[in-house]
Amino acid sequence: MTLQWLISTYGNGLRKVENILLFPEFGISYLVSHQDPDDECPELPVNLQREDVKVVRLKDKGLTKNRNNALRHATADILVIADDDISLHPAYPHHVRAAFKKHPEIDVICFQIRTPEGSPAYKKYPLMEQHLTRLEELKAVSSIEIAFRRKSVHEKNIWFDERFGLGASANCGEEFLFLAECLHKGLKILFFPAFIVEHPFESSVKSRPWYEDRRLFATGAQNYVLYRDFAYVRNLMALLRRWPELKKAGISARHFLKMKNAGCRYIRLRDRSVSFS
Repeated sequence: MTLQWLISTYGNGLRKVENILLFPEFGISYLVSHQDPDDECPELPVNLQREDVKVVRLKDKGLTKNRNNALRHATADILVIADDDISLHPAYPHHVRAAFKKHPEIDVICFQIRTPEGSPAYKKYPLMEQHLTRLEELKAVSSIEIAFRRKSVHEKNIWFDERFGLGASANCGEEFLFLAECLHKGLKILFFPAFIVEHPFESSVKSRPWYEDRRLFATGAQNYVLYRDFAYVRNLMALLRRWPELKKAGISARHFLKMKNAGCRYIRLRDRSVSFS
């Protein structure tokens, strides 16, 4: 069973990738998708010139396009999503392999993130293995926790939605929609309580309030992808559920719905432009 980390990086971030690499080990490799439209890092760093590292270039912008570029060039049996700000431990590849060997029937496994010593836990995880069968269970999953069988995802033609993620108008939620499509197309998803990556407690997503305009827009867009026109009803339900918090934060009901519904319109218009092209 071969294993490959799919590392997305941008510009000079390529130089950070060498800090991720473990000592070479049979069956473990790294596929680095490097976006560098401004030629910040045109030369391949010496420490990445290894047989177990492949770097593919992409001039286009957008994190999700970068992830899809990595997925397009991946070759291993098991693929793990990664960014250039993570750290790995020699035991982590074996955690991934052990989980997939234990569960040959599972297509996608969501693992855990370890934080540096002395930091709070990255998030609260279940204590035991559990099958993830509902959309609500997928919302808390971070991209760098996800590993999957390449064959399962390719056979079902599953990709990251390029209308979402950093660099897109809806700048978050791409990993949730990826998992949602896996679930919709019949893949089996499992949470497995084992660490496979290290990351600081703080992250770009955590530092943003859930009710900021960009997140409201993105979650409205996610709703439309999943529920089509019923998304507008879900936006209203979210308003009623969140009203005490919104009132405390000084966010009006009108503004909340305006941003959520704008996300819906963004997807609806993009879908329409595709259908008429």
